[in-house]
Amino acid sequence: MRISNYLKNLFKDAIYKSFGECEIILFGSRVDDNKKGGDFDIAIDLLKSEIDKKGVKL
Repeated sequence: MRISNYLKNLFKDAIYKSFGECEIILFGSRVDDNKKGGDFDIAIDLLKSEIDKKGVKL
């Protein structure tokens, strides 16, 4: 995964501050160590955190 610990923590802190506890998924070219450049593709799963808080399992 091509992201520094600093940026990873920066993204996580900002997302958790905005959305609360959730699952954050990095995808796209940044997850391929053999590629260069690229933007940050981030998915935020809010529903999963709400399901987990209620104790509902699918």
